[in-house]
Amino acid sequence: MAAQLTPLSFGVETAATPNIVAKENSLFEIDRELDGLLDRIYDEIEEHGEASTEAMDAFTLFAKAMNMKIDRIGGYLGAMEARATHCKQEADRLVARAKPPG
Repeated sequence: MAAQLTPLSFGVETAATPNIVAKENSLFEIDRELDGLLDRIYDEIEEHGEASTEAMDAFTLFAKAMNMKIDRIGGYLGAMEARATHCKQEADRLVARAKPPG
């Protein structure tokens, strides 16, 4: 299993990109990190009047990763719907072909 990038536990790696984060983390893990980052940002604003650049950069990274992950899932679902439609049409065609004439 690939090492997961989590800003809350390990700090966001400088080489981390939305693509890497999306590939190495599940949608649920990304969502959990975003929730944690939001809490951190709110706490920083309450304590210091603004959020740190590090927290905002990590939030942006994970938000972009979530969008990429959702787009990929949507693409996959669309492909599976097209495949299911094609299979149904092929099954209908074969059933019609198997019927005796007349």
